[in-house]
Amino acid sequence: MKNQKTLILNGDWDYLFILDACRFDFFEEIYKDHLKGKLQRVKSSGSMTNEWALKTFKDTILDDVVYISGHPAFNSKTKVGGIEARKYFHKVIDVWDWGWDENLETTPPEVMLEGLNEAEKKYPKKKKILHFMQPHAPYLDVSTNSKRGTFYPLFNRTLSIFEKLSNRLLTKSFTKSQTSNNPHSGKKALKKKFGNKMLNIIGKRGTSNLRRLLGLPPGPIWDFLMREGKSGLRSHYQKNLELVLESISKATLPSGKKVISADHGEFLAEESSILNQNHQKIFESKRENEKQKDIAEKLIIDGEVVFYGHPRGVDHPILREIPWLEVE
Repeated sequence: MKNQKTLILNGDWDYLFILDACRFDFFEEIYKDHLKGKLQRVKSSGSMTNEWALKTFKDTILDDVVYISGHPAFNSKTKVGGIEARKYFHKVIDVWDWGWDENLETTPPEVMLEGLNEAEKKYPKKKKILHFMQPHAPYLDVSTNSKRGTFYPLFNRTLSIFEKLSNRLLTKSFTKSQTSNNPHSGKKALKKKFGNKMLNIIGKRGTSNLRRLLGLPPGPIWDFLMREGKSGLRSHYQKNLELVLESISKATLPSGKKVISADHGEFLAEESSILNQNHQKIFESKRENEKQKDIAEKLIIDGEVVFYGHPRGVDHPILREIPWLEVE
């Protein structure tokens, strides 16, 4: 199996599309409905975005590459999770900054293609990497126009007040880097902080019930699992993958060699039997030590222990073996 890092740094491509948390098996099953090309299974450098980025690009300067980012961790403004993307590439275009959809709570794929058009105008001779947020949750097929609950307007107004006063009122650890250039500032950061607080206080079941009360559609993976079960989660994930592939396939793209790949895979309510004891030990320790409660976790669904997410440092095929499609 080839190493993806080698193919990225030394391979023959002009446009590289990175799909966040894209599993090989799901991709292999549906990609032919949208694209033609030669598909191979390759080994990712990591099982989480930050790990993948650091192991793939750190100590490397790709001055011939423009990185078009829908992911806040890849930005031209500040260092996030050890990633200082502006040092690795000729230019980083912050699509997440102007293209983030507050209702969807992600960067939609069609906005990424607008970022590509911008990059082509400014840097026509450079190679391009486009980092899409899909098929990673949130899932775009979930209605964002669902009727909000009675308390949602009050909740939203409260967030707006705290957004304006956050530099003074929030904890020092949160406000120290709270500037207009911070990719984790603003209302979306406050929503995440509020969600984490609720998780600590009332747990996942209570938080899921609170989201229902506010009229919010399922958000985190565990919320989907609790509401719709294993099959529902996988159906939404597959639809998210179909939507991003459809956007790419229907777009009018520049001429050049195009490749579609991923940063890592995703556990989607996998049974504990697929993990050996060493995997489970790493999975548990990473969650506990790094407090990645919305990234690496296990749940009991219908009496069965299942794992979901993509913790750092887990060398499992589902997380580390990803697609590399050379598009015809």
